[in-house]
Amino acid sequence: MSINPPQYNENENDNNNYQIEINNLQREINNNRAVISPLTPPPNYNIQYNENILSDIDSEKKKTILYNLSNTLKSITSIFGISSIFYLIYNTDFLLLYGFILILSIVAFYGIKHYKFIGVFNIYLYLILDIIIKLLIFLKEDNIFYTSLFSISILVNLYIFYLTYKWCKLINNLNEEELLQMKTGYKPENIYIVWL
Repeated sequence: MSINPPQYNENENDNNNYQIEINNLQREINNNRAVISPLTPPPNYNIQYNENILSDIDSEKKKTILYNLSNTLKSITSIFGISSIFYLIYNTDFLLLYGFILILSIVAFYGIKHYKFIGVFNIYLYLILDIIIKLLIFLKEDNIFYTSLFSISILVNLYIFYLTYKWCKLINNLNEEELLQMKTGYKPENIYIVWL
């Protein structure tokens, strides 16, 4: 059964005919059980704030930065360990001190690798001892080369302090599930060295 549109006459007296035709059309629609619905509005392309999606993105970003920062700090502690070995070999005056610093760098590497705060504590302790030793040598020596070298070295140590502080802050911002993912071998798509 098809629905025919109402027929309109051009006579002014046929006003009742319009009403009859409209009523007939309505009856036909009701008999055919056709549903008249309003036009579907266009989709809303404004993306609403979805906290779950943003937290997932934020979580991935935090984990990626933490992973890469951990690799940077592991590289730095490896350099500390290698330099401590050279100090042990070539400088027998401070054998016990450099042996202690070597142990600190090994424990710091282990702590950073397993996302434990003992690694950061050992890096801080290592940097403080390193700065004290360099200041003592700096005061003992009266050479412009040593002065400039130790000044640059102290600035690098302060920068490493900043990186370890950033690492601690990222660890504290992770929830337990994210930290467990990091400890069980999370590997991001983008791997890079963290400079800032």
